[in-house]
Amino acid sequence: QKPRARGGHTMTVLRKKTVFMFGGHADTHCSQELFMLDLLTFKWSKPLVGGAHPPPTSGHMAAGIGETTLAIFGGYCHSRSGTQFWNSLHIFSAETLLWSRPQMAGVSPHGCSEHAGALLGSTLFVFGGTLESGEPVSDLLSLDFKRVLAADSK
Repeated sequence: QKPRARGGHTMTVLRKKTVFMFGGHADTHCSQELFMLDLLTFKWSKPLVGGAHPPPTSGHMAAGIGETTLAIFGGYCHSRSGTQFWNSLHIFSAETLLWSRPQMAGVSPHGCSEHAGALLGSTLFVFGGTLESGEPVSDLLSLDFKRVLAADSK
């Protein structure tokens, strides 16, 4: 199943052969769909996933952790009831096809979109973004995925 045209989505390579595309917006709707593109056959699929799905999201950040884990952080969604900005972290396991929402410790970040991230070892660094007010932020966040994934598996 091929995804429809969209913007604000992310694409992340896992297992060196599969691109995972998440979220974004098309027309006036945000998406929480996850698609996989097999880089050997260039065929799209939409896996049946379970667990604690992220909300419909655009302008979020994604990172691949190891070969089988996808992390989604932040983003926003416009809807009839207004615009919602997220500050949540969701983890997807490509092995089990399950989403989870781990509990994080420390200072809770602002809900934001259009931020950038980079993974160094097991630590994810996230910088900047735009708040619901439209104001840019210069916050630098860090998250140790060894701790997050160990706590999430308990």
